[in-house]
Amino acid sequence: MENWTESEQNKEQTQTESTPQQPPIPPTGRRHGCVVTWLILLIVGNAISSLVSITMSEMMAKMDGVDYLNPPYYEWSGYIGLITIAGTILLYRKRKLGFHLVVISSMFSAALLFWVTRQWTDALVPFIGVAVLYWILQITRDGETAWGQLE
Repeated sequence: MENWTESEQNKEQTQTESTPQQPPIPPTGRRHGCVVTWLILLIVGNAISSLVSITMSEMMAKMDGVDYLNPPYYEWSGYIGLITIAGTILLYRKRKLGFHLVVISSMFSAALLFWVTRQWTDALVPFIGVAVLYWILQITRDGETAWGQLE
């Protein structure tokens, strides 16, 4: 500062020189455990759901007892689940493309739900999952969010 006397400047310099500067801790690239757990649960849950939907669509249609849900609905929802699995695996590998795949699969799922039920409120449900996933990716570890680690 310009109005300081020489003694104040010397005192300021000795204080900054005497305290060692800690180098900033570089981000470790590790994610929070909740993020990893959520991604693994998404992969496992969608894998089981997709496998059941694709292989047992006839039985599921009979068990539902609803007239407007026929076997192709379950098959298509299983195939959409495969897109979600691919996106989640990419997110696990820290690729931002995975999030875009999850959004695309949610759009397909919303279109399928709207086509079947003709209710726009039902078509909004898949986007709740996208919002929760984005919220989970905002969890920080060592000052860096999981979203910020995506390439």
